[in-house]
Formats: sequence, C-alpha cells, structure tokens
Amino acid sequence: MLSRTMLVSSLARRSLGRPSLLASAPISRPFTSPAHQSQPTQERKATDQNLHGAAPAHVSGGANIIRPSVFWKGYHMTSYLLLGLLPAGIAFAHHPEVQYIDYALLGLIPLHSHIGLDTVINDYCYEGTKKPVKALLFLLTGATFYGLYKVNTEDVGISRGLRMLWEKKSDPVM
Repeated sequence: MLSRTMLVSSLARRSLGRPSLLASAPISRPFTSPAHQSQPTQERKATDQNLHGAAPAHVSGGANIIRPSVFWKGYHMTSYLLLGLLPAGIAFAHHPEVQYIDYALLGLIPLHSHIGLDTVINDYCYEGTKKPVKALLFLLTGATFYGLYKVNTEDVGISRGLRMLWEKKSDPVM
C-alpha cells in the first residue's frame, strides 16, 4: 500500500515531466484511517465548537452574552432587510404607504450600523479604550436614530429623501 508521501511524490513527478516543489515535500500529518477520524479528540471537539459559534469557556460561566452565531445571523438579517427595503422605498417613494418602509428603515439603519461599528471596535480598539469608544458609539447611534426620526416626522421621509438624490433637477430657464 502506498503511503501518502509516496503518493504525492509520484503525482508531483508525473506533472508534465517537470520537477515540482511537492516532489520532495514531506507530509507532516500522518494518514489516519476513516475509523480513527470518526471519533474526534477533545481538542478537535473544542475547535469545532469554537468554529460553529459556541461561547468560549472563560465567557460562558453565567455571563449574559449573545452567541456569535446568533449575533452574525442577526447582523446578516438586517443586511438582507435593508437590501430589500431601501430599493423598495426609493421605487415607491411617492406612494402614501411608504411611511411603513420609512419606519422600518428608521429602526434598521441605526441597528445595522451600530452592530457593524461595535464589531470594528471589538476587533481594533485596545482594551483600555473600548469603554469610552463604545460610549461614543451609543451616542452616535442615538443621534442617527433621532435624525432619521426627525426626517420621517417633520420632513419628506427617508425614502423620498433618497429618491430626491437621484431625481434629475430641471435647469432654471434664464
């Protein structure tokens, strides 16, 4: 029976008659039979759990957190809703029922941007600066929500405002 190293070496030598980098490269991981692969080790179980969104052991001890898989599903759901509602709002901007789309956008736009910026803060800010930066993020999210609320209630609305950006302006006749 051919070992994995011999198999890779023979395939590499056959590649158009030219020597290959794989011809002399040893395989560092030994071949295991399917019977051994069906029983994962404790280390592999832990890796699989971390890949599929289980909370790390140092955080899951009674802490009130959202699992990463649930978090990303929520974030992607806001993306999909925005992907459908923004074009619909622009297309039906002059329809009287567009206010329902506007109020959905009023909630989704600040939520989506807050989740995305919170992820950026968690990934790129130092531990000592996370709290003040997150406080600024909450202020920014609140200001965004308030501004969009004012546009919806006292101005033309989000959808009509976006549509006005793309409408061709008539040239004044001189």
